[in-house]
This record gives sequence, C-alpha cells and structure tokens, in this order.
Amino acid sequence: NGVKIGVLRITSTLKNVGTQDFVSRPGQQAFVIQAKNPAISGPRAYETLARRDFRRLNKGASITLTATYEIPRIIEWGHRERRYGECQAERVIWSFVSYDPDISMDGNPQNDDCNVRNNKKRYTVKYMVECPW
Repeated sequence: NGVKIGVLRITSTLKNVGTQDFVSRPGQQAFVIQAKNPAISGPRAYETLARRDFRRLNKGASITLTATYEIPRIIEWGHRERRYGECQAERVIWSFVSYDPDISMDGNPQNDDCNVRNNKKRYTVKYMVECPW
C-alpha cells in the first residue's frame, strides 16, 4: 500500500560569529536539536534528538550536530489533498543553544551572548501519513 517509514537526517551547525571567544564552565550551555509535534501540547510535544554540551567556542569556530528522526506510517513528503485514511502531518525541527538561566549573572563576561536573537533555527517538515484511527 506504499506505507513506509520516513527518515529525516538533520545536520545543524553552530558558529561563533562574534568578535570574542566563548568560554564557560561545564554544563552551562548546550547545542540541541529537537523535534516538535504541533498536534500535541505541553512538554510531550518535544523530543530531543541530539545534544552536545560545550565549554568553549572560539570566534569563527563551529560545532556540527547531526540527528536522525523516523516518522512511521509515512505515505509521502509534502501536503496535498487527503484521501480516505490519510492525514496531513508535520514536525517542527528546532536547532538552538540552551543556556542555564543564570549564565548572564555568573560574573563571566566570556560567556555573555551579545546577540541572543540568532541562537535558534526552525524548519517545518510537512508530510502525509496513514491516519492513526
């Protein structure tokens, strides 16, 4: 019937585009890839696919993170008009820097982010699936 498992292979790169090296204590920040199911609300909607803690990121340096995400009962990529037994679905893939809440108050100017607006990237994947009912 053409039903299969869809596989997303996600690669995300974090680059220090600032003018200074980023230096911090262990556990204060991480580079994360998450998938969000918009059909579910609350914390259950989020699934962490990859995470990498880092302490140092020199100016101009990068960290690359990869993840694989499987989508069961996929019929095809993209949205189109539904046929009997099919549903439109989507996942939002987030890549972001996660900071401890107190990082800006820890007295270390080497881990102060001068532009927190460029710390995340979002991509929506649309697809057709076999309805769960």
